[in-house]
Amino acid sequence: QTTPTELVSCVWMAGEDDDETESDTFLVIGGADGLIQIISLAHCKVIAALKGHRGPVNCLAISPVHKGLLLSASADGTVRLWDCHPLDAHVATTKTALNVYDAHALSVAFSGDGKKFVTGGYSGVLKLWTLSTDVMAVVEGKADVTTVSDDLVTQHKRVDKKHTQDVDCVRCYDNKCVSKSDDGKIVVWDIDTTEICLTVKVPNCGSTKSTFDIHNSQRGQFLCAGNSRGVVYVFNLETGATLTRLEYRRIKSAVTSVLFSYDCRHIVLVGQDPFIWRWSWVSAAEREKEKQVLEQEEQRRKSKLAKKKLP
Repeated sequence: QTTPTELVSCVWMAGEDDDETESDTFLVIGGADGLIQIISLAHCKVIAALKGHRGPVNCLAISPVHKGLLLSASADGTVRLWDCHPLDAHVATTKTALNVYDAHALSVAFSGDGKKFVTGGYSGVLKLWTLSTDVMAVVEGKADVTTVSDDLVTQHKRVDKKHTQDVDCVRCYDNKCVSKSDDGKIVVWDIDTTEICLTVKVPNCGSTKSTFDIHNSQRGQFLCAGNSRGVVYVFNLETGATLTRLEYRRIKSAVTSVLFSYDCRHIVLVGQDPFIWRWSWVSAAEREKEKQVLEQEEQRRKSKLAKKKLP
């Protein structure tokens, strides 16, 4: 790319997992000019360009099931589905979208099984989309890309009564979707039935658009989200309970994005100031468990010392 542009969104993409391809990880970035670029971290260069959007790329999402399957939501009113693999760091390529959806979305996320996706838009609009059988056949290597229609996809299921303000972030795990509007309302709902499972509210959000993150593992199900005053809240996704409130006197600007580390022991924050902040975070239950382990180790140490002193 010869003309610099503002970078609006980014997401990690895993490399090919086989013996014939060198190990690599890719960073996908979306620009204000509508161009999406894929960067090889191993080679430190752009290796693919995804062209088609005519407005800023608001959000990018990677399939949790199919490697290289990417969704992009743009201010041009469309969401595009891309099959990015295979990628070759030695040969720059230009790719076109598999499907184009009439979505008008600010945010997008794949469902846990990778067969559906959710878009969040203006005035609380949530839409549930299903990937067509033709698209799935191409993604699974059972058909050629020419079998997919290039018509604008409009068929979707409207998900109502969740939000009234703009939906600035959506995330999915298992068969659930978590959607957030810019007034701080977060709703966990079932993708199959669209019934609400849980609702929580992030205080003092104003109308600042901000993305949240979820963590779902053996440690538990957690959500972290920030507000317009620079404060981050961690919630239990199963109960809705507020687990902790993270704040620092030097952070006074609005939070624009927060992320859990892979092991969920750190939280990273970016906001409207030019800094990146990181907290170490351990739940109360884990702190108690670590305390017990330390006490047991101390007890064993004292027991060993006592045995050494015996005549």
